[in-house]
Amino acid sequence: MRLRIAAALVLSLVSLGAASGPAGPGGHPQGAAAVAPTGALSLVDQSAFVRAGENLVLCVRVSGVADPSQVELAVFTYSRLLNRTNFLHTLDGKSLGKQLGFVRVPLERVQVGGCGADSFFLSVPPPESASGGVYPVRVELRGTGDTTAVISSFVTHLVYVASLPVTQPIKVAVVLPVHDAPALQPGGARHLGHLDDIRALAGALESVADVPVVLDPTPETLDALTVSATGREALASLRNAVRGRQVLAGPYVPVDMPALLDARLGDEAGAQLTAGSDVVAQRLLAEGQRPDPRTWVARDPIDQGSLADLRGRGFDRLVLPAANLSPLRDGLDAANRARPFTIEARPGSRQTAFVADPDLSAHFVDGGDDVLHAHQLLADLAFIYFEVPNEPTGGRGVVAVAPRSWRPTGAFLRALLLGLRANPVVSATTLDGLFTSVPAGVDRRKPLERTLVPSPRPAPYPAHALNAARARLDGFASVVGRENPLPDRLSNRLLVSQSVELRTSRRAAYLYAVNATIKDQMARIKLPTGRTITLTAREGEIPISFRNETGYPVHIQVRIKSEKLILRASDRVRPLDLSRLNTTARFPVKARTSGDTGLNIVVVSPDGTLQIANTLLTVRSTAASGVGIVLSAGAALFLVVWWGRDFRRGRRARRLVPE
Repeated sequence: MRLRIAAALVLSLVSLGAASGPAGPGGHPQGAAAVAPTGALSLVDQSAFVRAGENLVLCVRVSGVADPSQVELAVFTYSRLLNRTNFLHTLDGKSLGKQLGFVRVPLERVQVGGCGADSFFLSVPPPESASGGVYPVRVELRGTGDTTAVISSFVTHLVYVASLPVTQPIKVAVVLPVHDAPALQPGGARHLGHLDDIRALAGALESVADVPVVLDPTPETLDALTVSATGREALASLRNAVRGRQVLAGPYVPVDMPALLDARLGDEAGAQLTAGSDVVAQRLLAEGQRPDPRTWVARDPIDQGSLADLRGRGFDRLVLPAANLSPLRDGLDAANRARPFTIEARPGSRQTAFVADPDLSAHFVDGGDDVLHAHQLLADLAFIYFEVPNEPTGGRGVVAVAPRSWRPTGAFLRALLLGLRANPVVSATTLDGLFTSVPAGVDRRKPLERTLVPSPRPAPYPAHALNAARARLDGFASVVGRENPLPDRLSNRLLVSQSVELRTSRRAAYLYAVNATIKDQMARIKLPTGRTITLTAREGEIPISFRNETGYPVHIQVRIKSEKLILRASDRVRPLDLSRLNTTARFPVKARTSGDTGLNIVVVSPDGTLQIANTLLTVRSTAASGVGIVLSAGAALFLVVWWGRDFRRGRRARRLVPE
């Protein structure tokens, strides 16, 4: 609306400076040769569509021009595009077709500034007798003295909607990532490399909150936003922006699902999804809400086993890369090419899927003219509509998935969202809306089916190292308890180690850090060493002191063994809570014999999987045993009897000797 009002204000000014004439070489009007000055041309805004009786309004920015009197703006309109291949060629300035219109405006005559500094309005009429469709429009900044010396140029499109109403616009679900490379480092610190990009995404979504989109957040990125004040502001903006929009569930970090399952790490896949869903719900959604548990957007190659696993976890709706799918039959009509199909995860188990249109994804590029890229995407969507306008059998839909590596800008997103708002031929929706409103594709009167094509074998995950680290972490968690946040933090590092964005050596660094942290914490639970404990009676208690230097309560299991000491079964394996720095536990024992014996003490996690500490104490028993007492008493009695008999014999012998 703003551009249409501005067009009315400047149309007369543009018309005064406009001129038409015969085309010179390359389709440009002829003119005297001159040295072209320097300058740059970019798109600030434009009409997303033009109805009958309206002009295309372009708002362009010209920078770097020293003398406006030496340059002019030229606008060429070309014939309606008839196939999408040619449309895609026009993005590079090729296959523009026949020139139908030309407007030439000396720059010094049109300076308006309504779009900001160095900005200009141009009003371009549609071609005479135009019908509904998409028309390439080339805009040039060139010298007034030499029209062949083009300083700067771009190609956009005029989307002409000849008649209303449009009963079946093309439905589009735009899937936007909220993603950065892993921010969580092996040592536990977090650092977001592209926080400004996430802020731009959040701000644009919040400013145009009434246009449906699909958010595909990386949970680890959401966690990282909580570290700084700026990140928390961006997270709050995102939380406002997702209201009424679809938010997908996914792994904590992007993972190679086929590689995880090939390594028999299905439990890790489950841990990724559980942690991811919990973080998205906690960080992004209102209380009681959960991310969509049914729709999986595959940005990386996927295989049959992965589909079956996802189906078992409740994901029955898919968005799959085109490169991962068998090609459609050449003769399949355009209507059914923009509809969902079925794919068989396993015999008898089918899932419904849309293809992620790779040409739509290609419009999400980094750098260059962001507003132009957004309007080229809008024109591409409009062209898909005009392939089968007002399709009578239920409508069509497409999915535009922004690449994970894409760096969003506010200019691109605002131009895209505003261009989708109230667009008569393109209707923004969610993936949920697509799956529920667009009928299934049909091919030769049968449901449209596609199959997966083999993808390159994934790089293997270090299954043994991951399983060992997870087992140690589970044991550690049983030691410190659920109320301690450290196991979850370590688990996050273990999950991050599985990211597809990490090299093998970097993954190993995360695993090493997890194991080293557990080892360091468990080393702070200490036992006495080199002690000798004396028992003065046959039965007694052995005091054992435990020192907990972790700074938080821990739960342990104490296991005691000795060859010469008898312990009750409940004391041989005893659970113990260490809530203070020093804790002394007493263990009743019974000595089998006197003398020295070893007492082996092992401290393990409550689940028994993690050994924490061990020591060997010496127990010295000075009490005689029952057998010893009997033997000693018997020996003493024998000696008494022997001495008594010997004494009597001696007296008798003395009596018999004569004096």
